[in-house]
Amino acid sequence: MPCMYCQKLISEITTVSCIFEEIQINGNWHKRRFISFGGESLGKRCRQCGITIEPSHFHHYGCKNEECPACFRRIIACECEKTQLRNEHGEIVQIEK
Repeated sequence: MPCMYCQKLISEITTVSCIFEEIQINGNWHKRRFISFGGESLGKRCRQCGITIEPSHFHHYGCKNEECPACFRRIIACECEKTQLRNEHGEIVQIEK
């Protein structure tokens, strides 16, 4: 099954990171954080979305193991207003509510 935002296959061995490195929260752009609530160690794969846990990698948006860079809670459970994702080339996608 592909990520609905980056279209990479989730949990595929060749998919190591989501391509969207920034997220707009409460009107401000934030660098997404690789920290995992799932307790995985560096070099291991996220049990939820399959990315490899590394400082330069990002969870697929919607992963329950991603930390919100604004409030530091689980991004899918926090009350921050998340509206858009942006990649290194400036491509922006709207986050579905």
